[in-house]
Amino acid sequence: MENIDERLRRMESDLAELRAKLDQLAAGSFDLITLSTGLSVVDAAGHIRATLRLIEEGLGLAFWSSSGQMMLSISCDDGARISLYDDEGCVRAIIKSDDSGPLISLNDQKENPRLTASILDGAPRLMLHDQEKLRLALAADPYPTLEMRDANEVTRIYLGLNEDSAPTLGMLDDDGQSRVFVALDEDQHPAVVFYDDRANVMGMINEAALEVIGLHASQHTGDGNG
Repeated sequence: MENIDERLRRMESDLAELRAKLDQLAAGSFDLITLSTGLSVVDAAGHIRATLRLIEEGLGLAFWSSSGQMMLSISCDDGARISLYDDEGCVRAIIKSDDSGPLISLNDQKENPRLTASILDGAPRLMLHDQEKLRLALAADPYPTLEMRDANEVTRIYLGLNEDSAPTLGMLDDDGQSRVFVALDEDQHPAVVFYDDRANVMGMINEAALEVIGLHASQHTGDGNG
């Protein structure tokens, strides 16, 4: 697939071709000029403002600023894609849709995705990135979930609702292994479960455990006062 740099080089070549044709004309302003590779709309100053052509991805439409910078491009074939550019020529936003579903990406000055929203396989998802890694993911299907990830993209905190719509909270180690799990049981009582690094239960705190702890504490206090 043709990348952005190749596309820009080809458009710059077309721009040079167009300017050469304009230089050969003595006078007049032109609205529409046909090139060998497509169609271009030119303003009164001879600047390309829009191009329409066949590209590798199918049909491509681009809009240019008066300074010669491409600001928006649209392509479509098996899917559709809209790209928005800043004044430096960097892609800052992408909207696309294909067989897997629609996606929106907002990029930083280095074209790194920082926020993406998608509906893939029918499931909505929102993702936030640092300059390189996915750090936070929000999903709503099949159950609402929020994941926070470390610099290695390992999930460290998990917050969500389970199939019974009860809230759950998980804390994971740097291997992605659950170490602490907090939830409400079927009677809506809180419970905390602790795991070792092999996913074995080390201990649990729930209402029954608290009653035992309270009883033990009172007995210990009573022995100490006696």
